[in-house]
Amino acid sequence: MTGYGRAQQILNGRDILVEIRSVNHRYYEYSSRVPRTYSYIDEKLKALLKNGISRGKVEVSVTINNIEGKDTEIAINKGAAEGYVNALRSIADELGVEDDITLSKLMKLPDIFNIQKTPDDEEQVWEDVSKVASEAIQRFVEMRQVEGERLKNDITEKAEGILAMVGKVEELSPLTVENYRNRLYKKLSEVLEGKDIDKITELGNQIADVVRERLS
Repeated sequence: MTGYGRAQQILNGRDILVEIRSVNHRYYEYSSRVPRTYSYIDEKLKALLKNGISRGKVEVSVTINNIEGKDTEIAINKGAAEGYVNALRSIADELGVEDDITLSKLMKLPDIFNIQKTPDDEEQVWEDVSKVASEAIQRFVEMRQVEGERLKNDITEKAEGILAMVGKVEELSPLTVENYRNRLYKKLSEVLEGKDIDKITELGNQIADVVRERLS
């Protein structure tokens, strides 16, 4: 039985989206698409889904976007800035040009900023992802229940139709046998051109009895 569940929440500055899809499978089979930087949640996510979904080929997709910029730190490379300032002032003195160094111009020079990714609070990330994933599992299960009820009604309707046809066949079967017997009798009468078919039938039965005795 197929299924689908989706949930999305913004928690602690992260926009988290979890989608669960499944197709029929005899056992529980798990696959995932999780951002590489959050790969540490994958095993926990697998266990969480297995607790809520017992069968099916299940694929879960997780998307995490930092919407408040909390995943990066920006630092000034003071050594590089000082080096640029000293070099520019030295050139200005040597060439006799105006020293017009400004902060805005300095900030445009390469290697002035160091951008670093801040370490994740792995426990907090997992707590947030598991909350969204649990909601997606609940919706997934609800969809399966709806589909299961629909399949149940469809099968019940078809079964009732089959039972009705069986009853009709049972009702008509004696008439069918009688009609077949009458058609066969009529056909034999035509072949034998009005000869006494009852006597021929009796003789055939006697011959059949003899054959059965010889074979026993």
